[in-house]
Amino acid sequence: MKRRLLLTVCTPAFVLVMMVSCSVAPDIPLVAELGGKNGQLFQDPFGDCMGMYEFQYDIVKIQVFIDRYNTNLIVHITFDNPVNPPSTDMDTDELVGYMEIDADQDPSTGSMAVIDGLAPGFLPPSNMGVDYSVYFWDYNSISQTVPIYNENFINFSGYAFIYYNDTSCTLQIPLRTLGFDDGNINFGFILGTWSEPTDVAYTYTYNAFP
Repeated sequence: MKRRLLLTVCTPAFVLVMMVSCSVAPDIPLVAELGGKNGQLFQDPFGDCMGMYEFQYDIVKIQVFIDRYNTNLIVHITFDNPVNPPSTDMDTDELVGYMEIDADQDPSTGSMAVIDGLAPGFLPPSNMGVDYSVYFWDYNSISQTVPIYNENFINFSGYAFIYYNDTSCTLQIPLRTLGFDDGNINFGFILGTWSEPTDVAYTYTYNAFP
């Protein structure tokens, strides 16, 4: 693993997320373009940042879709902050971290979640066996991609496209990079800056074909 987020003391109480249905919204990058369908909305508590520095990314909601051809997952993450992609400058307001995916929804397979190692101790375990990790650190601004790894960051699986907006970012994850998964996954995020993790959001279940 090339870089690790630093664990910090965290105080906010964990609040369970709420999952509701959501319609396809044309203002979300990639959703209209790829014909996103079967959308689900996951709310994350506002103001539950756990970092110590002044600038902290706060996840407020996550929307997940499957594309019209059933070949890509579209994951749209909205923050209560301006979003800045990572760069070689390693500025303190750049977004880095992980999306962790339990592709077979089986906690007995895969690796231990980074979320479980870095989240505050008072939060419950993710109960995920992580099969794939989307690695936000290695953003390629030319191809607009981030790498996906399996087997605890040992094996490279492929790339996800990522598009940054003012207060959000959108991932396009080819299902073939998840072992031709059926689109039914458990997943979570631990995101923050180069200095520290600032928010965790887990464990969500998305069913592409409910």
